[in-house]
Amino acid sequence: PDVLAELPGKSYVRDAGLMDDHLSLSGKMEVLDYCLDKYNQRSDRVLIFSYSTKTLDLIENCVKAHGYKFLRLDGSTSTKKRQGLVDKFQNDDSHKAFLISTKAGGLGLNLTAANKVIIFDVNWNPSYDEQAQDRAFRIGQERDVEVIRLVSQGTVEELMYARQLYK
Repeated sequence: PDVLAELPGKSYVRDAGLMDDHLSLSGKMEVLDYCLDKYNQRSDRVLIFSYSTKTLDLIENCVKAHGYKFLRLDGSTSTKKRQGLVDKFQNDDSHKAFLISTKAGGLGLNLTAANKVIIFDVNWNPSYDEQAQDRAFRIGQERDVEVIRLVSQGTVEELMYARQLYK
């Protein structure tokens, strides 16, 4: 019981949904939470990329917890709706974040309304990550764009990123 009191969820049993304190389970989620808070204070707009839609679900919960208005584009988004989402993000400053699947949103999108890009998880193929960050680096961008890659030290992800650097 003493140990359980310290664990997220405080029980052996986990509900079917996400635990309310899921941010405490991941250092990367804590950093994302910190970044979103700072960006909101400065009225920055951010693109958040992940190659995993399950991870995008977790990120979505984090963004919702802040109360930010956001959009999401992944492989399940129909091609007819994609341009509408892009136009909404470009033209409506109230949307602070755009959650995007690296594969689904890495090509052909012009998202110059954002000035921050977060690559939440590294892809084996470095071109996907490069294409993702280039969504904000486009003709018409009027602000400096900052790109952040979240890489956990001592993990397979760190090795993947190191291999990206050498490709």
